[in-house]
Amino acid sequence: TMHKDLTDVTSVFVERFLKGEVENALELPDSLVALLSDKATLTNVITAGHDAHLLAIDNKEDEIVSSANKELETLTVHLQDAEMRRNRSRVAEILNLIGYQQEELDALVEL
Repeated sequence: TMHKDLTDVTSVFVERFLKGEVENALELPDSLVALLSDKATLTNVITAGHDAHLLAIDNKEDEIVSSANKELETLTVHLQDAEMRRNRSRVAEILNLIGYQQEELDALVEL
């Protein structure tokens, strides 16, 4: 993974830096030199950044899943309402047909 690769490269760089093998080390800002001098702190900073990135991804995933679930719920309610209206319409149509056929049957019986 990128986190492991970054940690490995950083570890090698810090070891080279501490041995004095890094060119232009004098041009580095004091804050960076202090950070590079403490390998454990640097590793913790990289890990914290990685963890923050994973948290952001997890939060976005939660947001997307929540939004999708809300849309699904809305669609389901809409489809259920439409199906109920369609069923009621068909029942009304069938009752009208039965009423019409009953009238026709009553007319035939009177003859």
